[in-house]
Amino acid sequence: LILADSVTTPSVCNKGCVDCRNGFEVIDGETTTRTCHDACGGSGGSCCVDGNGLDACDNFSGLVCKDGSCNASNGGKVCKDASIERVINSCIGVEACMNASIERVIDSCNGRKACTDANIGSVVNSCVGNNSCGSIGEYSHAGIDLIRNSCNGRQACKYAAANGGSIDTIE
Repeated sequence: LILADSVTTPSVCNKGCVDCRNGFEVIDGETTTRTCHDACGGSGGSCCVDGNGLDACDNFSGLVCKDGSCNASNGGKVCKDASIERVINSCIGVEACMNASIERVIDSCNGRKACTDANIGSVVNSCVGNNSCGSIGEYSHAGIDLIRNSCNGRQACKYAAANGGSIDTIE
């Protein structure tokens, strides 16, 4: 899977992806009874693993790359209740993308609660560090269209546009 558009640099998921809807694998547009966790390989898998061998993608909807995305080495619901169109090399760390609503996450949202409760269009090479983008643009009327090459470091952009503000781009 290759992703490229006007706001992202080309990113490749060459390890395969799992299409998820509400925590279950989707095949040919139909939701199956197989969890995303199991579709990623289970407790020893390459995505949707919380470090304790449990499902890190409970109620997750989106496409997750089998490259270590939606993983935490020491527990936590990494992508629980999140809606993310595409996740590539991202959402790594305890609750890194829990409850997030993001269009694309590429090489981003890595760190404890890095993008928890976030409401962002696309995140590219950003939000790396504990709480770096937590609660950013979290209210439905608040939002951020793009974060690129920014907000890296502990609590770097936490709460930006969280109280109804709007930011087009953070670069």
